[in-house]
Amino acid sequence: MAYARASCVSTRCSSCSVRAGSTRSSPSACRCPTLVALTAVSPEKRAAIVKGLPGKDLSALRGEMRGYLDRGYNVVKMKIGGAPIAEDRERIEALTTEVTALRERLGAKEEIEAEQSRGTAKGRDFEERVHEVIDEIASVRDDVAHHVGDLPGETRGKKGDTVVEIGAGAGPCLAKIAFDPKDSRLPRPKAWEVLNGSLDDRGADYAVLVVATDDNVPAGTQNLVEYEGNKLIVAVDRDRPERIVLETAYGLARARALAARREDLALDAPAMKEAIDETRRALESVKTARQALTGVRKNADSIESALAGMEENAKAALARADSLIADALEAGA
Repeated sequence: MAYARASCVSTRCSSCSVRAGSTRSSPSACRCPTLVALTAVSPEKRAAIVKGLPGKDLSALRGEMRGYLDRGYNVVKMKIGGAPIAEDRERIEALTTEVTALRERLGAKEEIEAEQSRGTAKGRDFEERVHEVIDEIASVRDDVAHHVGDLPGETRGKKGDTVVEIGAGAGPCLAKIAFDPKDSRLPRPKAWEVLNGSLDDRGADYAVLVVATDDNVPAGTQNLVEYEGNKLIVAVDRDRPERIVLETAYGLARARALAARREDLALDAPAMKEAIDETRRALESVKTARQALTGVRKNADSIESALAGMEENAKAALARADSLIADALEAGA
């Protein structure tokens, strides 16, 4: 570590004879903490030496150390040895208390940041899984799906993580759909803020909020029900977003987006609504059937486990019978 210039209170330190204004590059400089003030090295080195000036009480000493730590230093040194042992002990205890408090604050801060990081990663994983399915759906329709969650949009916002350009795979973009996946439940006002933000930020004609599981559908709304002619909320599995569900939402959003851009496209709205309602009912039936199948599989696993236990009991009883027969034969011989 580089030691800074020493500035003694008197012309010459009476304890070690370091002349005022002299420079040292090692600890051989004045060792008298009560007489010599060493200025901190640059923040880049992340180290500082706590000053020990005459008349500085413990609160001032702790305040000085806290100031260095607040400015980004992570190593703070204090020289001792030039004052009575009792005084040095008090100084050390004061700084130890400050370090302990700092560690507690840093620990709490790191835990909060770690929790936030885990939540962000969780949401990002769901976002990426949804994008992959949407990208597959778009590619077979000559549409192009862009993952733009980290990029600011037209209004500098970042709502609308996946933007689909309809027809862009074979020619000019005819219309846009914005999908925004969320891995947590939003209140309805927040959900509308996300949907409207997706429309504005991405210049989209239609917005779809994709939530992980039915439990995260905002209160007062329904899964696969259209709102205001340009918004849709759809719930999918968190780990394996169902393609059929996203494809249903995609089909409705695509038709609505094209109709909004093309006046010559006569879309039969009542028939479209009826088709979507029928699709939703069919998907609900599929979900019910899957839940029943899961229950059957669990029961089958339970029965299989019971059968395995019965087989083991039978084998043990047979082994005992064989042992009794062997003992009888041996006794008869």
